[in-house]
Amino acid sequence: MDIQDWGALGEVFGAIGVVVTLIYLARQIRENSRQVRVSSITSINHLINEAWDPVYGNDRNIRVWTTGLRSPLDLDEEDLALFHLFMTRLINVLDTAVAQHSYDVLTTDQFRKYAIRLNSLLSTPGGEHWLSEGGAALVSEDTREALAQYGVVQLRGFSPA
Repeated sequence: MDIQDWGALGEVFGAIGVVVTLIYLARQIRENSRQVRVSSITSINHLINEAWDPVYGNDRNIRVWTTGLRSPLDLDEEDLALFHLFMTRLINVLDTAVAQHSYDVLTTDQFRKYAIRLNSLLSTPGGEHWLSEGGAALVSEDTREALAQYGVVQLRGFSPA
């Protein structure tokens, strides 16, 4: 073998090394993407649980929440304000799911689960009241578009962007 043969053999081994490196990097990127998705879901679920903490904090808050969902006008002014605060906390967390879905961190199936939760809150009498009393202004345009796209929300006081 002369020097040119060794050079050609070196190029072949170099090309094989590049291909192996690219396969390795593709697998690492895929694994990292999977870990980011799992972390994102865990984070959103943790935020939802934190948003629920004040509701479950005491009997009054549980009463405010359950009455607010069913019949918000039965609450006095202070309790209604508290109910609206609870709604805002939960909607903000679910808004995070929309943002993560728009960056492809959450898959459509994962996002749909959060959208259904959001819909279940907004479709109660309390959710509709919250929307009509200014809550609709707190729902991001991205959330409106996403909910309209998936056909999840059909509510009074809430119109897609």
